[in-house]
Amino acid sequence: MKKSDTQMIKGLAICILLFHHLFYSTQPILGIMIGDKYLANIVAEYLKVCVALFLVLSGYGLNASMNKNKYSITKFYKKHIWKIYKNYWLIWILFVPIGVIRGRTFSFVYGDHYLAKLLTDILGLQKLLGYNSYNATWWFITLILGLYLIFPIIYKLAKKVPLLLLIAGGVAMFLPVKKIANLDIILTYKFWLLPFIFGVLISEYKFIERINEKLNAHAVFKFITYFTLLFLAIYIRKHGKYLINLRIDTLFSFAIILISLEYIKRIKMLNRFLKFVGNHSFNIFLFHTFIYGMYFREFVYSLKHPLLIWLSLLLMCLNISVLIEKLKLVLVNYYLNRIIPIFKSTHKDGII
Repeated sequence: MKKSDTQMIKGLAICILLFHHLFYSTQPILGIMIGDKYLANIVAEYLKVCVALFLVLSGYGLNASMNKNKYSITKFYKKHIWKIYKNYWLIWILFVPIGVIRGRTFSFVYGDHYLAKLLTDILGLQKLLGYNSYNATWWFITLILGLYLIFPIIYKLAKKVPLLLLIAGGVAMFLPVKKIANLDIILTYKFWLLPFIFGVLISEYKFIERINEKLNAHAVFKFITYFTLLFLAIYIRKHGKYLINLRIDTLFSFAIILISLEYIKRIKMLNRFLKFVGNHSFNIFLFHTFIYGMYFREFVYSLKHPLLIWLSLLLMCLNISVLIEKLKLVLVNYYLNRIIPIFKSTHKDGII
């Protein structure tokens, strides 16, 4: 996959994420009913696959980046973990104070010992320690920080013992949920090691390219294979015995990736739009809950129909993210034009 391909799929993943969060526990006012359930609620249950999809893409991207740039461990951590924190903290600064002003105070969210829990939340470690975050979806920050932390180990094992690594990720899904010294280590990572490892492996061994090599001359067979894989994963997710729910999401997400690269990519306008969304995917992930769940909930759901609700949230988030990116440019330019010259000047004059 090229970087533009992963951006397209990230765009699709954030669209899936928004629909999942909007309707996995909230019923729309209008929409198609199947039995006693809205179709939007049924679909939203399956769209939890967005987490595995992001993790496969993360593992893939990190492995490709490491192969290309040959980072030292220190440089890898500086580049990738700092990238997470600088975006996370900016969203914190922009959105959390609004919540506090509106009455969602730290003591209300965290309960007792709220200052310690606040610090944990700022560091992105809240899920690991079993605390609530100011924003419920920020549990993913704990997850991704941990996976980035162990990535250099996974990277080396992927080259030496790939099958053993894959099996270890699969076994982790079946570990019993048990707190160790009050740390939610197993619960935080048990379902999510496998898709991350899988992403590393399909990058390292060019699995997608090899599949295309075998099937490119057989368009009909490729179509049947990809969509059979998709519907099989969907069926097993609900009706399977051992691989139900999150345990099948690595396969589910892989089917989505294959179909996206083969068919969605060909629809030029949709491809361009999803790439644009993908460029804003991390921002949108970080703040979308504030928009639909805290600050504009009544407006978003007032549109009644699931597709209108989803589309309005997506467009609102995109516009906000564009403004945030412009703000980042202003801050960067201010740093380059004001802070650095002052530092150089004081250093030259012997003040520092």
